[in-house]
Amino acid sequence: MNRRRLNGYVISVLAAASWAGTAPGISYLQRLNVPSLAIAFWRDVFVALAVFAIFAFRPAQLRVSRQTMLGLLISGAVSIGLYHVLWVYSVRMNGPAIAVVLVYTYNAFTALGARLLFKEPMRRLQTLALVISLAGLVLVVRAYDSSTWAATWQGALIGVVSALLQTVYVLYNQRFIKSVNPLVSLGYQMAFGAVVIGVLIMLFDPPQMLGIGAAQNWLLLAILGFGPTLGGYGFFNLAMRYVPGKVAGLISVLEVPFAALLSWILFRDTLVLPQYVGMTLVLAASVLANVGGSDSG
Repeated sequence: MNRRRLNGYVISVLAAASWAGTAPGISYLQRLNVPSLAIAFWRDVFVALAVFAIFAFRPAQLRVSRQTMLGLLISGAVSIGLYHVLWVYSVRMNGPAIAVVLVYTYNAFTALGARLLFKEPMRRLQTLALVISLAGLVLVVRAYDSSTWAATWQGALIGVVSALLQTVYVLYNQRFIKSVNPLVSLGYQMAFGAVVIGVLIMLFDPPQMLGIGAAQNWLLLAILGFGPTLGGYGFFNLAMRYVPGKVAGLISVLEVPFAALLSWILFRDTLVLPQYVGMTLVLAASVLANVGGSDSG
């Protein structure tokens, strides 16, 4: 294994560890009656502010071409703005652990998208990993149980659609902005995403914008933005400079057990045996996808 690829693996694990705090953090704020859309809006605002503050004394690095800016606008609006709206509702409807697992169906969509759009090859082990991962997801959401599925299919649908929007983020960042600083691209995408969410709030429920409540809630929201959100996206963008997006995505599946553990610590959320088996399969797929061979990236 070459050093560049190893760096990509390590950074992907750091992304997973950082991201693991987002779903439990969102769920905790929702239980404090912080409006879901406000959570989505302010965490994006805090990330954008943090990034632009980092480059305040190096403004030249924030300059990108008009074509790149247009791509960042579209990607930010769709794969940050709309995605984060669906993501907070997925957390609320499915719970943090299940929401995290559902969103990782984006690995399958990313691999297929890279194959169809960019003609990237898929090794046999990667194909097998995707099948195993999807089988694990079926167990995690208990799709085999008709009574459970009947009660939760709306949440599952929102979770899978959020995964499709995450796919847009991975494919765009992997293919088109390797010449842009990963933090710069993140700052612009978060800013454009926040604008979209802000518009939705003002159209449908303006009081949500400032309905955060106590000062403690604002502090927790800032920590959510400056901590796991900024860390997760920042590390993930950087990882895609070293390994293909589909590989970074599969490694970042490690977020699943991290988030499940945090959910158990914070909320005593418990899962049944098939769901643990499903999580194990998802994790096994992450390892299997990176056994043997190499991908360019």
